[in-house]
Amino acid sequence: MEEEEKGIGHKSHKEEIKRLRERVLMLENALREKEERIRGLELLEYIIEHAGEEVYLVRPDGRLVFVNEAVARGLGYTKDELLKIGVGGIDPIYGPKFIQHFNELKRDNLPPFETTHITKDGKRIPKEMRSVYLRIGENEYVCGFGHDITERKKTEEELFTAYREWEYIFQAIGHPMLILDGEHT
Repeated sequence: MEEEEKGIGHKSHKEEIKRLRERVLMLENALREKEERIRGLELLEYIIEHAGEEVYLVRPDGRLVFVNEAVARGLGYTKDELLKIGVGGIDPIYGPKFIQHFNELKRDNLPPFETTHITKDGKRIPKEMRSVYLRIGENEYVCGFGHDITERKKTEEELFTAYREWEYIFQAIGHPMLILDGEHT
């Protein structure tokens, strides 16, 4: 009888070892999957941080939760300084009415828009922004993407000035005129 009990005990130890090995394999697989997700998140963080595009994550009240390095570099602030001053500290147009912008965006997607950001040294920089509404769990955010449009604005102004000069010339002449290109066409 004692030998039978030993056999039964031996069999139950083998089953327990088998269950433990399966559990260890399951935990190892879960750990590998978690490590892969972490590597994926680290890669995503690296991409966002080093993107040429400015990236902002903003709470409905205008508090900045995240800005990437492009925002800090473009405005001359540290990332920590930007998180403290929020949208109101850099955007005189949308900062004071950010909650309104947030509510409009929450209702419907908005087209890209232009605004002005103020650098740490007081320089005004025209920006083109795109925003999307995000809800993560119970938290709501605006994720904004922006870039400096100073050169585009300068070119637009030069084109407008040239147009006005040509318009003035044609009005001053007072009669029809034909302009030909270099090939006389």
